[in-house]
Amino acid sequence: MTAATENSAPNTMPAEEKKTETEAKPKSETETNPKSETETKPETKTESEPEVKKIPSIDTSNVEVEQEVVKKVIKQLEYYFGDRNLPQDRFLLREVTVDNGWISLDTMLNFKRLAGICSDKAKIAKAVEIGNSELIMLNDDKNKIRRNPNKPLPKITEAQKGTNNMKTVYAKGFPLDFNIDQAEEFFGKYGKTCYIKMRKNIEGKF
Repeated sequence: MTAATENSAPNTMPAEEKKTETEAKPKSETETNPKSETETKPETKTESEPEVKKIPSIDTSNVEVEQEVVKKVIKQLEYYFGDRNLPQDRFLLREVTVDNGWISLDTMLNFKRLAGICSDKAKIAKAVEIGNSELIMLNDDKNKIRRNPNKPLPKITEAQKGTNNMKTVYAKGFPLDFNIDQAEEFFGKYGKTCYIKMRKNIEGKF
């Protein structure tokens, strides 16, 4: 606006006292310090998904594995990915979130018990390939395994915890060099067991 809107009175004011409305009005913040819309918006960052490293495929076409080794490998892998162990295994629970549940055989061989049964990745892959496990799957490159997604982990309710506790026994008095294989053989005489956990001493040994 200009001073023309204020000329209802005769135009007798001295020139230096004439003021327009626009001169009297203080400048807005956008006029004095203009900023673009992009400058006023805070930066936002999204977390990138963990990078999945490409690893070589494994050829199992000429690999032979003894049937006894196949049984032991499948049994151990089903234990790792089973309903009782997996929910309590922080390492595996973290790993299964990285690559749609797939875990490399290199990673699995960090488990000493599996490595003690078989440390050859090709033989482990072959064992899973011919082992007919309903729980453990092998990928197309034959270098990773995962729990069958059609068999999701069951939800553990308080009632289920109580049922599990009623089926659990605590035993002691075994020799200090008693190992898990001996424990399975010992308890196997009294029925089928689905989970055996051995306590460790302060040195981390069973």
